[in-house]
Amino acid sequence: MKASLFSRNGWFDRTYREGLLKAKRYHTTKAALTLVSQRTECPEIVETGCQHNAEEWGAGCSTTVLADFIAQGFGQLYTIDTSADHLARCKAITERFPHIVYACDDSVEWLKDRATVDPHPPKVGIDLLYLDSFDYPYGTLLEAYGGKSDIESARKIVEGMSDEAIVDRFGSVIAPCQEHCLAEIQAAAPSLTPGAVVLIDDVLPGGGKPRLAKEWMRAQGWLHVLEDYQTLWVVR
Repeated sequence: MKASLFSRNGWFDRTYREGLLKAKRYHTTKAALTLVSQRTECPEIVETGCQHNAEEWGAGCSTTVLADFIAQGFGQLYTIDTSADHLARCKAITERFPHIVYACDDSVEWLKDRATVDPHPPKVGIDLLYLDSFDYPYGTLLEAYGGKSDIESARKIVEGMSDEAIVDRFGSVIAPCQEHCLAEIQAAAPSLTPGAVVLIDDVLPGGGKPRLAKEWMRAQGWLHVLEDYQTLWVVR
């Protein structure tokens, strides 16, 4: 990858800046891809939870962005989802891009046994891991405070609560998503290259999807680079 791809008037900003700014994912996504491009010209990228709507910037259009990044040079993108319907829609959306492997599987199991599931000979390791499976139940939190009738008021209440208070009240609701994300990063860790980039979606009140994964990565001594709607880390 060439650094010019991320220059002010480069490919990434021309194509994705507006949409990703609306999605609150521009700065973290650009930083993640910049870090990867500085490390290798042939990255292996693994995404859990595929894109299944063409212009849904609220979900980040991640498979399109990652596939287009790969298409600027060389490399391979793997996208894993448990829904065959989602994967079929993802294929239709991204069919113009080469070098994508679509896997209908549980992401944790796929990450544990990547070489067996992968139809191609495995590479040395994963250079960018993007975790976006098992959506964080933010809507459930909002509904508890009248979100169906007044979503803005509900959002103010929830966003005004500490993470600890949300965990205390809604722990059983948010735990499955957070535990799954933790299981993903632990399963992926042996396959991550030194200096690999980890990007996780849904940083929301209550710690969002990556709450437990962040605690684990911090305990491993990994570098926390940036935080917005996504959290960005580097393996070290």
